[in-house]
Amino acid sequence: MASLDARWNGVLIPYSYICESLSDCMPSIGKGQKVIAFGDFSNYWLVQRFPLTIRTLKEKFAMRGQVGYLGCEYLDGKLIRKDAVKVLQMAAD
Repeated sequence: MASLDARWNGVLIPYSYICESLSDCMPSIGKGQKVIAFGDFSNYWLVQRFPLTIRTLKEKFAMRGQVGYLGCEYLDGKLIRKDAVKVLQMAAD
């Protein structure tokens, strides 16, 4: 099996470090998976669907004399020029 380690400017980056630094929401790399997108993301438009809302969370942090804040913002996005961004897809075999 081929090594999944990577190099960045000649420096070896172990695969285990790469996996630990990624989000838990990101799917694992596998056969046929789309793993990275690269290109001119100025052609990807973000639109705010609802304004930012902020709530205070006093009850959860009251025992420590702290106040927490929870912010939510709903966004949507669309790639305007499909040829501006390419996606790298792993081999199927």
